[in-house]
Amino acid sequence: MVFHFASERPPASSIIHLIVFNGAGLGWTGVDLFFVLSGFLITGILLDSKGSPGYLRVFFIRRSLRILPLYYLSVLASFSILPLLVSRFLNWRWPQVAPAEQLWYWFYIANWRTAFHPLVYPIATHLWSLAIEEQFYLFWPFVVLQCSRLRLLQISLAGILFAFLLRNLPWAQALGAAYPNSLYRLTPFRIDSLLFGACAALVIRDSHLMNQVSRWIKPAFLTGVAALGMVLADARSTSPHSAPMTRFGFTALGLTFVSAVLYSHLHAGDLSGIPHFLRSRLLRHFGRYSYAMYLFHIPVATFLPRLPATIWGGLLTGLVAVVTGVAITDGLARLSWFAIESPFLQLKDRFTPDRYANGRAHGQDIPVEQFSRAAGI
Repeated sequence: MVFHFASERPPASSIIHLIVFNGAGLGWTGVDLFFVLSGFLITGILLDSKGSPGYLRVFFIRRSLRILPLYYLSVLASFSILPLLVSRFLNWRWPQVAPAEQLWYWFYIANWRTAFHPLVYPIATHLWSLAIEEQFYLFWPFVVLQCSRLRLLQISLAGILFAFLLRNLPWAQALGAAYPNSLYRLTPFRIDSLLFGACAALVIRDSHLMNQVSRWIKPAFLTGVAALGMVLADARSTSPHSAPMTRFGFTALGLTFVSAVLYSHLHAGDLSGIPHFLRSRLLRHFGRYSYAMYLFHIPVATFLPRLPATIWGGLLTGLVAVVTGVAITDGLARLSWFAIESPFLQLKDRFTPDRYANGRAHGQDIPVEQFSRAAGI
């Protein structure tokens, strides 16, 4: 959200500007953290429910209840409701989107369209990341079902290596030069972030492997950060589309974020420091509403009036834009949680592996895992 709400950056006139606006320019990496976390949580859910009756059915029902209602409401609003409202009450000209164009969004394949035409419909361009998520949800449960944990770890590591090598092929780099968003949004080039998370989910479920990996978490994190620093220095840009970033930066981010996830898991019970901060009320608040905030923040940024930027005023303007945008998005997400998401989430408790195995769809409630609920999963 910082990346999108502070997109208008004035020329840097001081070290403060350089740090603040370059930091905001790296805000897109939040999507990579989102992918790693999602691969970690979803793979964990699949591993823990594997072998239970209704494994696939329960997973897909629960995923559908979590993500589809709000997603499709957002797509409907973008293509039908918002155009009607702005044309009637604001007298704005709103681009009409052909039904064939809308299909990319209705069928969760928008990343394949926006990889080549990212701004074909700007208000919905951010849905590319959710499309990659949904494509992962559609095939990964079957892979988990058919493979042992060792084989699954081997497949995940092979997938990470495959994506890295694929992005470094000359024709892939040529594709990225011609269409800058192609290596950033096409599933085969981005699957490694999800698989980094899957590796973490497998590691923490094997005590011997966890003991072996734990000693390498900090070195891996520092290596990822150092590699990312070299990528930024080489590219002289924070853009996700530069050749150094696509060749090495995405892998460095995956290594950095998976190390952070494993570190957080190991120190989850600490009463101070980073783990304590990660349990703060503010972050748990954003975790609860994160899905709706992601869906809503681009439309909010589209309608948010742009304030005039000056050199020093630009810093204040960017801060005001971020705070205002986040506040509006948060308010809409709260309404969404209570009016739309929460009722559907309550239905998820009727579809758990234990309940399905017992053949019951009613009776005593089975609580959803607290962490998954707090993370919007």
